[in-house]
Amino acid sequence: MRRGLGYVVAVLVVGFGLTPAPAAAVTGPCGTTGPGQLAVERYLVAHAGTYGRVKVDGRQSAADCRAIKRFQVRFGISPAQGHAGTTTKAVAQRLTKSAVSRCRAGTRVCVDLSSQTFWMVRGGRVVLGPTPIRTGRAGGYRTPTGAFRIGAKKRMTTSSYYGTKMPYWQHFYRDMGFHETPSPLYRGPGSHGCVNLLRRDAIALYRLTSRGTPVVAFGRKPGT
Repeated sequence: MRRGLGYVVAVLVVGFGLTPAPAAAVTGPCGTTGPGQLAVERYLVAHAGTYGRVKVDGRQSAADCRAIKRFQVRFGISPAQGHAGTTTKAVAQRLTKSAVSRCRAGTRVCVDLSSQTFWMVRGGRVVLGPTPIRTGRAGGYRTPTGAFRIGAKKRMTTSSYYGTKMPYWQHFYRDMGFHETPSPLYRGPGSHGCVNLLRRDAIALYRLTSRGTPVVAFGRKPGT
């Protein structure tokens, strides 16, 4: 009778007291537990229908990796490798701290400077966000609090002060407005007062608003 390779291996193991080699360990970003694992798991569990199911245990798994990758892609976190690093943790915490209860009446754009997030409300229902933003830095560039309205809207314009491109521009106060960020959202001390958005959020917000749409900004950016 012919025997397969598995039979031969089994005979060697039993006959000579050999111990089978353990399965190769998972390596790379998806095989390691990052410093933000627990915080990100908690956020993902609260939004399981969006990113996939995870278990809140502070340990990386294949399911966690897939969900974290989706989260990173959604919020422009690079590299999107499924590893819960410090940036991924910070974004999850900012989203969790968004004070949605303070601004969800009527139709308006809500800017939470404290958590550095924004969302759009229509008829008392959140239709966009919360999602991360970058607002004014210290040194006289702080984004103001208060009630404003969307003014001029341009799909593309250039800052007359700084010469930078500002896609999906929506003015709301003096020389400040919403627009797609010209640089990575999670780097640097902040803008010159504008509310910087990820590209997908800048496009979505541009489509949801019109001239006259109310804008409410509250809180205070840490460090300003």
